[in-house]
Amino acid sequence: MRYQTLLVTTFLSLCMTGCIHRTKQEPMDAQCPRLIQQAEDLYSKHAKSRDKVVADQAANLITGAKIDREHREFIQCIDKSSRAIKLLVPNAQLSVQYNN
Repeated sequence: MRYQTLLVTTFLSLCMTGCIHRTKQEPMDAQCPRLIQQAEDLYSKHAKSRDKVVADQAANLITGAKIDREHREFIQCIDKSSRAIKLLVPNAQLSVQYNN
């Protein structure tokens, strides 16, 4: 009986520890419009200072991300808007989470 109590207590402690260390992640359906807005803001600031080909690629990625958002393809939306941001600001550090 004592062994079972110890086993259950240990199991519950491990479960609680796992729950405590989980970080809250922003849902993908919220990340998508946020990253699109960020990409559009950066495009309006940096498009003229970038090569025309790079600016056009970023604009196409932003447009594609908007289409993906409308079709609820959030992973593709996040990917395209993140790539647009990296084209416009090559050293940008993004915190993108692909978990739902």
